[in-house]
Amino acid sequence: MAPKARLATYKACWMSGCYDSDIIYVFDTALEDGVDVISLSVGGVFVPYYLDSIAMGAFGAGEGGVSLYSGKALGSDLVLLIYAGDISIGNGRDSYSSSLCMERSLDPKMVKRKIVMCDRGSNPRVTKGAEVRRAGGVGMILANSESDGEGLVADAHVLPASVVGVFGTVGALCPG
Repeated sequence: MAPKARLATYKACWMSGCYDSDIIYVFDTALEDGVDVISLSVGGVFVPYYLDSIAMGAFGAGEGGVSLYSGKALGSDLVLLIYAGDISIGNGRDSYSSSLCMERSLDPKMVKRKIVMCDRGSNPRVTKGAEVRRAGGVGMILANSESDGEGLVADAHVLPASVVGVFGTVGALCPG
């Protein structure tokens, strides 16, 4: 498929288990080695983001790796996060349409210069980001529903975007 591609493998798990320090070290080493794509398969139990070594390593990799988003990064300024279902436009649309970031469903007065969390479903994922951008948002978090589970899909969004699985798995991070 890619005749000039190279494969690098790293060991992070041992007979005694997979240690957080080893997983993070592997992410860092792969970035230092110039790896373009990281694929990791490790089972385990659900833990909050701040305790999840894989989420931390993936975030670090996303910060130093390449994204499908090629526009301007968010920068280092603090940006407010709002849920799309709370900001429907006042033209008779309900919060369900806005929660999905359907076309013309978000109120620009509420969205301007914010990151918007949109629910996955119904309309195309990239269209959700286009609606956030139309309404003046600077970024989007796309949240899976229970039916989507932990499936994470990378898309070429029109603004910085990230996908979160229903139980907290993070993927498709864009630099910010």
